[in-house]
Amino acid sequence: MVNKYLEWLLDQLAPCSCQLCGQATGRPVALCEPCQRSLACNSSACPNCALPSAEAGELPCGHCQQQPPAFASTTAPYLYTQPVDGFIKQLKFSADLCQLPVLAELMSRPMAQALRRHGRPDLLVPVPLHWRRQWRRGFNQASLLARQLRHHPLLRDWSLQVDDRLCTRRRATVAQHGLAPEQRRHNIRQAFSCREYVSDLHVVIVDDVMTTGATVEALAREILNQGARRVDVWCCARTPAPTDSIPSGQCKPSAVTPY
Repeated sequence: MVNKYLEWLLDQLAPCSCQLCGQATGRPVALCEPCQRSLACNSSACPNCALPSAEAGELPCGHCQQQPPAFASTTAPYLYTQPVDGFIKQLKFSADLCQLPVLAELMSRPMAQALRRHGRPDLLVPVPLHWRRQWRRGFNQASLLARQLRHHPLLRDWSLQVDDRLCTRRRATVAQHGLAPEQRRHNIRQAFSCREYVSDLHVVIVDDVMTTGATVEALAREILNQGARRVDVWCCARTPAPTDSIPSGQCKPSAVTPY
């Protein structure tokens, strides 16, 4: 009750403006509901890897059927396209921490559905950065995002536990951006280590965006090798395969430009 009252009071004293249309949002995030509804949602996707597909349903995509990933499911509610990619880039590369509540708001309802579908995980594990990259950036956006999700009103009753010390990135890989899929897999191979044995635990890996899945695949395999029972992936956005287009009937990218 105290948190709800403080949120209401703050909204009255300093109402948030939507960063896309400039109108008052009526809630404590800089994104109004109409603009949120206009975003490109990943509504038809493979349940395993979240790759957008017009034929997606209960069954995994052809690639996941032939080569099942280490993780059991991926929840990625939006496509990595404008303006969602802008929210993520502003957080990562401009240290715009005001994007954290926006990204958590975008993820909260789909993650609540994932919790009801797959059960409460024992741990949320953010994708770790190498210490040099985290030192240069000043923060790990995946860790901040996991903690923001933990305290979201739709998720706080689940009492989710975030452990950003369980896994480490033991070698400094080159940035994945711009690498081909096979280069990404080679680049990230054996990059992670798990400090503790996680016998029979259900672990959820948290990240901001999933591109080829090479990073979460490598991390999930390391966690499973340490005894985990199940690993799932939560991220805000999914990058379609380069030759893919948005399936017909799916939400189209917003035509709204940043305010």
